[in-house]
Amino acid sequence: MFEGRGQSVLDAFVGRPPEELTFQEADAVCYAFISLGLNYQAVDFAQRRVEATNRDEDRLQLAWALKASSSFREAEALLEVICDPSLIGQTKALKAVLRADLGDCENAMRMALGVRRSVDNNLSLYVQLSVSNACRDIEALSEVILEILETKDIDSALLTAACYGALHTKDFELVRRALALIPRGNRSPEVLCVRLHAAMKDRKYGEADIAAGLLSECLEAGSFLVAFHLGYYHMRFLRYKRAEGFLRTALEKTNDRGPVLQLLAEVLMMRGKLREAASLAREATTLGQRSRRLRRTFVFSCTLSGRWRTAWRALQKW
Repeated sequence: MFEGRGQSVLDAFVGRPPEELTFQEADAVCYAFISLGLNYQAVDFAQRRVEATNRDEDRLQLAWALKASSSFREAEALLEVICDPSLIGQTKALKAVLRADLGDCENAMRMALGVRRSVDNNLSLYVQLSVSNACRDIEALSEVILEILETKDIDSALLTAACYGALHTKDFELVRRALALIPRGNRSPEVLCVRLHAAMKDRKYGEADIAAGLLSECLEAGSFLVAFHLGYYHMRFLRYKRAEGFLRTALEKTNDRGPVLQLLAEVLMMRGKLREAASLAREATTLGQRSRRLRRTFVFSCTLSGRWRTAWRALQKW
């Protein structure tokens, strides 16, 4: 797991050649990039470090950076060439997380159980958190988040991940409890996303606007996380044109297309792009999305574009 203090770390080290840094310094720089949403810069930095050192510990660092930028298969391929026996536990831990990210939940859960004794507690909890989150096992996710929140001297990166994971449980008491442990000055994209949703849930729209503004500053990284949540934010406030732009960006940067397609279809329907809205809504259903809002989007889009029979068949089927 990476450690660091965001912008202050970059200010201290980023101007120096990667090969001149100690591993701990390079690790801090890599995490600092990721914590600020600069995932592609993290990959570039880690890649240059590997080219300069040719060490397995730096390859593992690069694999974490690739995972953060959603390059899951590239990260998995890189892990296959790591031979250092002292890194076996960490390598297996990341493999479990990547399997979950790629949708192989059965193997991911089995692998997550297998690494518990071979890595430290922080990394073990991170693996459990990531796998249960990616596989949408809400019960297991809630349990591991509670364990993290109750653990003393918990790793700051793990606490940030738990805070974001709490959002997926839709238990806003758990979300608020996690946020209470996060310093107000933490501006990582994950925490800002949670603050954005918590503010909207509590109808504190001024706070939501502030969080969205800070998130917009992270767009340089072009990450899925930032684009998706800003798309949702603008959709909630009926700014459909801006929402469409962010959601299309998010769609380009994720393998998990279903949730994005559902929101984008609704936005396109509201913008009058009815045939594309219906097409995306249908695609979302093939990817496992089954909400009433999605059904409504499909039926309304078909009805408003004159495809009455298609709309009627959909109503009968769903």
